[in-house]
Amino acid sequence: MSSKENWNSWLNEQIESKGDTDWDESGSSPRLFTDIDSEYQAFDNGVGLISQSSRGRICLLGEDRIRFLNGQVTNQLESLPTGYGVTAGLVNSKGKLEADLNIYILKDEILIDFEPGLTEKVVQRLEKYIIADDVEIVDVSDDYGSMSLIGSQAKAALLSHPEIQSVPDTELGVLSIPTELESELVLIRRSRWGFEAYDLLAPWDELLKLAEHWTQPATQFNPTWIGQIAQEQRRIEAGWPRYGVDMNESNLAPETGLEKSGISYNKGCYIGQEVIARIRTYGQVAKSLRGFWLPEEITEAPEPGVELFNGARKVGYLTSVLKSPKYGRWIALGYARKECNQPGSKLKLGSADSDLDATIVSLPFEPVQGLGAV
Repeated sequence: MSSKENWNSWLNEQIESKGDTDWDESGSSPRLFTDIDSEYQAFDNGVGLISQSSRGRICLLGEDRIRFLNGQVTNQLESLPTGYGVTAGLVNSKGKLEADLNIYILKDEILIDFEPGLTEKVVQRLEKYIIADDVEIVDVSDDYGSMSLIGSQAKAALLSHPEIQSVPDTELGVLSIPTELESELVLIRRSRWGFEAYDLLAPWDELLKLAEHWTQPATQFNPTWIGQIAQEQRRIEAGWPRYGVDMNESNLAPETGLEKSGISYNKGCYIGQEVIARIRTYGQVAKSLRGFWLPEEITEAPEPGVELFNGARKVGYLTSVLKSPKYGRWIALGYARKECNQPGSKLKLGSADSDLDATIVSLPFEPVQGLGAV
């Protein structure tokens, strides 16, 4: 059995509610470990553990790696010092989003982390533009796994491990820590969904030892493994779009909110830069990601993709829908056209003559006059 298979086997042992629905369709990520209420509350009440091992991870090597990648992504890399990271978009020549990336500058390489299932796509896109550059792309997902500690006690739990003496003090900061297995643990401060969080990247055997440390019965932190269901609840409540769910190649990068932290308008040329610069110069994108309060009278979730109407005109659609534990009502992420996407605007849900209104709110979700935070 490979080291990666050992990890998945051990992870399966942590699942208390055995059943066919405990893993996602790809079999790479647990949906539920114990019960949804406990996993949801772990964000607030202590330490949550999240397996990130299904995510794509590649490294760029070679003398030209920073210059090359800077010409491919929407954010600035050339002035970024070793030990720091950025979020960025990978867009095509028309400014359409091919992936959203977490990019970290390490001593001798660049680490790129992204949504599951995109490795082949991202690698092929980057290789297409390597001409005479000294750049090598290495898929490290078979050799290195990843997990996250998240929640109010995440930092304290990390520092309880004898090999971890400090943590990054800035968001997207990176530390490389030698381990007893003569490898390196990469520790990244990567907060998620409004909660302090840290990602750990290590060889599979080392990752398993780390996970066992925090889950042994004698641990003072009593961490909770958190599956995909609770993660999605917190993600949607925080208004975080996810590639493949709330954004894809049909979206211009600025439509998705990526420009808040993932687009630099001061850097030099990159693939798709002219389109994105022109959008900023001449006006807004035609549609933008928004949050929606859904009507209280609905009894089941509208399907993602359900259309929104302003009068007789189709002006948007929903992407992620949730009965929110935090707000006690149905909420959603989706898109609405610029002429009707201001907070407080009401759009018809499902058809032009629907009796149900979806009310637009700013992200992260904020109260709307007359509705409150509920």
